Amino acid sequence: MRATVIVVHVNVGETFTIQSKDGSVQCIPGPAQVPMMSPNGSIPPIHIPPGYVSQVIEDNGVRRVVVTPQTPEFHPQMASPHHMHPHYIPHRGQMLAHPPLYPAVTAELPAQFLHQPPPTHVFEADSLGPHGHQSFGFRNERTSKAHERLQKKHQGRYPKERNSNPTASPQKSHSVSPDVDVSKSGQARSKQSAKYSEQTSPGCSQATSPRRTDSIQGCGSVEPSGMILKKQSSTDSAGIGVDAEAETGNSQKILLTLKKPQVLDVKAREARVTWNPPVPINPEPSDGPMEIDAKCASVPTLHCYELSLGVSTRDSRYKIVYRGEELKFDLKDLKPATDYHIRVCAMCDSLRGVNSDPTSFTTLHDLPDTPLPPKLSNRTKSSLLLQWKAPPENGSKITAYLLEWDEGHKDSGYHECYIGGNRQYRVAKLSPGTGYCFRLAARNELGLSGWSESLCFVTQGCIPSAPPPPQLLRAGISWLALQWHRPVEASTDESVQFVLEMDDETSGYGFKPKYHGEELSYTAHNMHRSSRYKFRLFICNSEGMKSVGSEVVTFHTLSDRPGPPARLTVKGKVHAQHFKVSWDPPKDNGGASITKFQLEMAEANKPQQWDVVYSGHGREHVCDQLQPGNTHSLRCCCYNVGGQSQYSDVLNVETPPLPPGAPPLPRLVGKSRARELHLRWGTPAVNGGCAVLEYTLELGTPGTEMREVYHGPDVECTVHGLLPGRPYKLHVRAANRAGAGPFSEEVELSTGPGAPEACQLPTVTCRSATSATVSWESPLNNGAEVTEYRLEWGGEEGCLQQVYSGPALSYELRGLQPASYYFCRVQAVNCAGPGLFGDVASCCTPPWVPGPITTVHITSPQADSGLEPSECLVLSWDEPISNGAEVTTYNVDYGERQPLNVEGSTSCIVHGLHPDSTYRVRVQAVNAIGPGPFSQTVRGRTLALPPEAPRLECVSSGPQSLRLKWGESGGGGGGGGSGKGIALEAVQFTLQMQDRGDRFVTVYAGSCHTFKVQRLSESSTYTFRVRAANEAGDGPFSEPSFFTTTRSSPPPVKGFRILAQEGFCCDVSWESLPPMKGDNVLFVLQLAGGRDPEMKQVYKGLDTSYRLTGLQAGGEYRLRVCAIRRCQDGAPAELFGPFGPTLTLHVQKPQAPQAIADMRHEKATAKTRWASQLTDEQWAGIILVAFAVFSIFMSVAAWYIWMK
Repeated sequence: MRATVIVVHVNVGETFTIQSKDGSVQCIPGPAQVPMMSPNGSIPPIHIPPGYVSQVIEDNGVRRVVVTPQTPEFHPQMASPHHMHPHYIPHRGQMLAHPPLYPAVTAELPAQFLHQPPPTHVFEADSLGPHGHQSFGFRNERTSKAHERLQKKHQGRYPKERNSNPTASPQKSHSVSPDVDVSKSGQARSKQSAKYSEQTSPGCSQATSPRRTDSIQGCGSVEPSGMILKKQSSTDSAGIGVDAEAETGNSQKILLTLKKPQVLDVKAREARVTWNPPVPINPEPSDGPMEIDAKCASVPTLHCYELSLGVSTRDSRYKIVYRGEELKFDLKDLKPATDYHIRVCAMCDSLRGVNSDPTSFTTLHDLPDTPLPPKLSNRTKSSLLLQWKAPPENGSKITAYLLEWDEGHKDSGYHECYIGGNRQYRVAKLSPGTGYCFRLAARNELGLSGWSESLCFVTQGCIPSAPPPPQLLRAGISWLALQWHRPVEASTDESVQFVLEMDDETSGYGFKPKYHGEELSYTAHNMHRSSRYKFRLFICNSEGMKSVGSEVVTFHTLSDRPGPPARLTVKGKVHAQHFKVSWDPPKDNGGASITKFQLEMAEANKPQQWDVVYSGHGREHVCDQLQPGNTHSLRCCCYNVGGQSQYSDVLNVETPPLPPGAPPLPRLVGKSRARELHLRWGTPAVNGGCAVLEYTLELGTPGTEMREVYHGPDVECTVHGLLPGRPYKLHVRAANRAGAGPFSEEVELSTGPGAPEACQLPTVTCRSATSATVSWESPLNNGAEVTEYRLEWGGEEGCLQQVYSGPALSYELRGLQPASYYFCRVQAVNCAGPGLFGDVASCCTPPWVPGPITTVHITSPQADSGLEPSECLVLSWDEPISNGAEVTTYNVDYGERQPLNVEGSTSCIVHGLHPDSTYRVRVQAVNAIGPGPFSQTVRGRTLALPPEAPRLECVSSGPQSLRLKWGESGGGGGGGGSGKGIALEAVQFTLQMQDRGDRFVTVYAGSCHTFKVQRLSESSTYTFRVRAANEAGDGPFSEPSFFTTTRSSPPPVKGFRILAQEGFCCDVSWESLPPMKGDNVLFVLQLAGGRDPEMKQVYKGLDTSYRLTGLQAGGEYRLRVCAIRRCQDGAPAELFGPFGPTLTLHVQKPQAPQAIADMRHEKATAKTRWASQLTDEQWAGIILVAFAVFSIFMSVAAWYIWMK
């Protein structure tokens, strides 16, 4: 037999007890589901608590175990049997049994005989309860299956909560099929709260209930109540899917229920609705058999609420007005004086709970709604009949209607026209054809409604009189523009329309409407040219009344322009200066005869300038006096009474060209140059009728033949390759496509002078190491005398600079560098310009003595060099220019003595100098040629001897500090006895103090002359010494000096307060101060009364309290206290400390005996309370102890965590 999963359902308020594998007992409170495994398919043994009996009932294949209360009869006492269930749960040990224990009951084995009455109340699903009501405790199979599917859905949505639920069976279940249904009998299923339908309460799953009973191994037990076990086989679950949707709806009603919503703050058009979240409904107690149903597992997570609103009407339907998570909602846009019903339901995901009971409320009364504008029912020339509909009253009856009008004036505002309860009104005594605006409002006992929209109505008018005939404004070829005037008797506000009728004689239909509107002009289009048309005018008022027609008038359209003349052509041969043209009349004369033809001609160079060459009735004309080779444009037009026609197509006629004439004489452009001539000439005066294509220029010297030097289209050219200063003759001619014209007259021109030729190689002669002479010869001048020579000189061949410009043939250069190479070249210049540079010459200057030393450095010797900085100087310099000969030695001159010779080195040390002395040093280089110049003089100074020890003295002293001061040292020593003082900013001082170990410790190092030593003890003697140091080194320490600190004053007194006040006496106290290094501390109390600024001493002693007597009633006193240190030895004898804060004392006036007694009682109570309070020192001790205990605890905890 295959295993079966049995689910035990525990209701709300019930407890199910089971024993796990390890022998522990678990109490599972409801609502919950407990899956249990049955290997043989039998119902598991359920523990029956004392006072209850069970009975197995089988109905329609469903076996139920009904647990009912036991009647008060005798039952034999027996021990708990030791049951073994190999097919259900393995044995895990025997439980302790109560003496009155009853055996478990199964569906397969018969129960042991017990002397007990049969169950009194066993009901099926369709039976009646013990009180005559129908019991809804039993579910049919379809309802139970649908409910289990909802529970599976919730378990799939929250898998972690289901896996961690401690209410699971000791053996894990593989399914949650509803095989057993334990439900409480006699209770309506609808009263179970949806809050406990899908999840198990997690707070009580592992806690043992104090009311539980001991259970048999592996069996469940329930708290004292009746229960029914219902088992289904696995084959029965296949048909549960039928009508699943209907069962889901029934489960939703059980799932979520809400109480009636509450309606607050009801107004005329709005109200506030509030509701509470769903609350579980506990089952009602019953004395009969109970059916425990664990279907109610948990309350689902609510996502939103749905609020529905209905109106109390015949077909009242609810409308959803809100859906959300809030527990309140403000209803807007309600109707006043209306009954509403409101209900709410809760929703969870796709599940929807049942609606709550509706709550009814009625909105308040309000002003009437704004009425619709009045409507026009009838009108005459002098009256208007208006009607309107009643607006919604909003709970209060309308008492009157208010009708206002503008009296026919739009900008004058509204005035009262009618007040009453009627819904129509006739406005009389009005003007004909006049517009009036009206608006309406309603009034009830609450007030006046808003005004309706304004509407305008017009009274009837009279038949208008015949208007004057229309007038012609303008006439066209195919249109006529007419205008007319508004009647004088018509008002400005009256709407007047005009009807214009036209008669076209060519159509034969008579007068037909052409225009109907309010405009005062009209233009008729699509007419025939040069035709006659008749017109008349009518007037219509706003009522549609039409007047008599005006007089008939006749107007004509204008004639059109003729068409352009046709076939404008050349007649005969075209000559160079004349030709003949002819044309035909136009095909369309525009409705009138042609009066004249007009021929116009334009030249090619002026295409937009048309000149009239002929005007008349003829149709041909000879055009003469023309330019050869030019293009002439011709066009023709004609005229009639309608105007000028369009021009004909343009005819272009080109006359043949002639050869051009002789151009003007060539002329020189700019100045004449030595080897070229820049020439320019003009175009010929007569070009022959076409453009000149090219020019030919011929040139030659006198007595020789002319040769062509240029042939091209330009009117200028440059002739190259000429000789300077020579005369040349030349002439030019032009040519076009008709041929070449004649040459111009010959003209003679001369070339200008040229630049001289390049100079020969110059000669360079070195006169010394720093000077040289350059000479050169004069070149060919090319027709002009050389006026200037330019000499360029430089140390590099590619970088030369001009050093001389003049007429001389030689030049001497000075300031050259010895043993250096130089380069030079020469250029000649005349009036024509500079010539080319000649060849470059080079030379080398001889060597010379060394150059001067540019930089000399003087420094003091290093500290680790072993040299005395006050007796020597270290010199160094840069190597000078050797000027072609190597430097062999250096001469160092530093005073009256002989110069110091240094060989092969650029540095040296000068010994035997005086301390703190200044020396002037200069250095000279020497080579094979001789000594060079000395360098610039540099000043150097030797350091002074270390300074002497300064004198140390104490400026001021305090209890914990000493301010020391030292002066300047006596001066530095050293040879020469310069006696110069030491610069203050270069001296550093070191102050040392002797400690308890007789060692001197540095307390200050710096350039200041004062220092304050702090953190000292009072009335103590300290030893100090000081020394000075400068660049020469550290000087000696001064002799030890001894200085003593003063005694410290006592601190301010704390805790100064008034203890009690009795009549004209007052007790004051303050905190005590410990002795200061054996010196006693006394206290001084001072008192000042009223406005007396002087404080008088009233007490001086060792006590910390004092009683003031003799105070004046109603007086005001000021008190203050200070401490005095009484020194045992030394001066001063007493040291006063600062005064503490001042207290103000108010002495009250005498009171009644009872008031005095009450005051004494209060003072005694206050004194006791003050005495019980702790002092500051005691509080400080308590805080210190608490902090120490906390620190020890934290240390132990940290050590324990670290060890783990």
